[in-house]
Amino acid sequence: MSASANVEESFLKPFTKASVQDLTRTGSDLKLKPTEMVWLQGDVVSVSSDRTSIKMTDDISRDNELDQYVTVTNCDIGPRGLASSIMTGSYCQVLGEIQGVYPVEVKASKIVHIKDEGLKLAWPIELQEFKRLANGELAFPTAQ
Repeated sequence: MSASANVEESFLKPFTKASVQDLTRTGSDLKLKPTEMVWLQGDVVSVSSDRTSIKMTDDISRDNELDQYVTVTNCDIGPRGLASSIMTGSYCQVLGEIQGVYPVEVKASKIVHIKDEGLKLAWPIELQEFKRLANGELAFPTAQ
């Protein structure tokens, strides 16, 4: 059985897990450029009045007293626009394409309101593990 699906081209690119700090801090280990795809998670700081963009930050940036933000555009991508549950203070996952680097802007392909505290707590660990894997410090066991 063969099924053809129209998949948005941006979903065919690899996603890089990144913190807001990774995207906003000069000298970051991650050297991401426009058109690269990122996976972010963080707290919504503000929602535009037309609900087409949000600003978000994360605990990693706040812990380092950076108070840096990423602007996420295209938030009305879903069939009903930005979910009504997403507001200032919400914790979200954003998959999207970097559009600009100074200031950082990400065009959303997907936005999910995460309500599970465990997923929020796991995010810094996921980022750390991803960076170790990307730097060759972590390897998957090979089959014998």
